[in-house]
Amino acid sequence: MIRISYWTAILLLALPLVQAQAGVALFTPPTEPEPLQIRDGQQHITLSFEKGRWWITGADLRRHIADRVAVEQLFERLATLKAERSVGRYGQVPDDAFAAPVTVVWGDQQIQIGGPSRIPGLRYGHLTDGSLHLLGPLDLPRSIDGLVDRRLFPQGIGMVTEVNISGPRHLLHASRKEGSWRLTAPQASRMEPQVVDDWLAQLLTLQGDPVPEAIREEQMAVQLIRADGPLIEMAFLDDNVVALAGETFQIDTPQPTLPRYFDWMEKQIVDIAPGDITGIQVQHEDTTRVFQRNERRQWIDRISGLRYRTWTTRLFELLAPLTATGLLDEVPENLGPADLEIRLWKGKSVFSTIELWPSEEGVWRCRGGDGLFVFEVDKALATHLQKLF
Repeated sequence: MIRISYWTAILLLALPLVQAQAGVALFTPPTEPEPLQIRDGQQHITLSFEKGRWWITGADLRRHIADRVAVEQLFERLATLKAERSVGRYGQVPDDAFAAPVTVVWGDQQIQIGGPSRIPGLRYGHLTDGSLHLLGPLDLPRSIDGLVDRRLFPQGIGMVTEVNISGPRHLLHASRKEGSWRLTAPQASRMEPQVVDDWLAQLLTLQGDPVPEAIREEQMAVQLIRADGPLIEMAFLDDNVVALAGETFQIDTPQPTLPRYFDWMEKQIVDIAPGDITGIQVQHEDTTRVFQRNERRQWIDRISGLRYRTWTTRLFELLAPLTATGLLDEVPENLGPADLEIRLWKGKSVFSTIELWPSEEGVWRCRGGDGLFVFEVDKALATHLQKLF
């Protein structure tokens, strides 16, 4: 009686399975983008190419924009997959080898991945031509995780022409005309260069995952009006959650901060050309000083006739530009009469009015023109004006 070891018996049983050639390619890469399906009894992944982008659908049938790099890496991996062994025609395959297969369909090519074979680490596989093979680990995705583009704006935001932002006690509206942004609410103002574009660039970096809807407090609402597409509406909620296009996302990074008017406004309170100014009127309590240009364009005190060249030169240095250093939560009407008021005349009309109020903190409050807001300014202007009284 001949005795053989256990492993020798396993190899003898496996010989009919591995007698044919190895290394058969599982797929031939298509020359054009072809849809891909990976499905089993529970999961179903479909990749399709439409309008220049890859889209992915999971078992819940919701479509997502796919991550282009991850999709390309998946296709590259599929294109290099090969069978470890081809099963010979006398190979014995268990009846339940394909009871719960994983099916991969790439264009008009299909493979079915069955259960484990008698050789450890290898599984049964049916190829497109019906041939039977033994397959090694294929490392196929079983869910859409890792294939979805997690950016909230994977296609960008296009050409934004208006931005509306609202939040607790905040309202901002900015519009772009001829390539430049301008604030139109809560008060018309020119804007600091690039502030809106930089803020929009923050939106493009947002990434996150869908989360169930829940009651959350809204921190900021945003509307983006575009020249090349429909309106974009989004809401920033508590817990770094963003509502967009009917879905809510838990984003990775902190939300963009709610911009303040002061952040976006141009900090120059008045915009004057000293050469255009023909008269200066300064008032403190009940005293008023008036200066005007003579025929030689020299600044003189209208009452005394004395020249004020040095004083007016310094005044225009402080006014052009008069720059805000902060925005104060004050209502001009509640401040009472201004401690100092300066009016700049151009011809026979007032070109600009600037009002100044001192504060207990030593900060001078200022309102320029018809402004709705009170700004903090350096004390240098008030100190210069006080020299007249």
